[in-house]
Amino acid sequence: MGDLKEWAYKHNGMAVVTNQPESEFAKPEGYERKSFGDKSCFAIKEIWYIAAGQKDKSLTKSMVKAFRSRSMGKGTGILSVEVSRSGRKLVF
Repeated sequence: MGDLKEWAYKHNGMAVVTNQPESEFAKPEGYERKSFGDKSCFAIKEIWYIAAGQKDKSLTKSMVKAFRSRSMGKGTGILSVEVSRSGRKLVF
């Protein structure tokens, strides 16, 4: 993560990293999963996650939300993603 952060600052860029957060299996109700582990959460400027929404045969809606952010509160909705048979739509 440190190398990615250094590259992003040097090139005024953004690195998008995807990761399977820890498993939900055998976790108590309300347990908060942590992407990348505890220490990495503090090295990264923004961590977002996709919250599942409506899902049926013709439409899937999800919301990208802030998990850890220096500029937004936890759970703040960033954008909505809609995928249907007619295409995809991003709503900021």
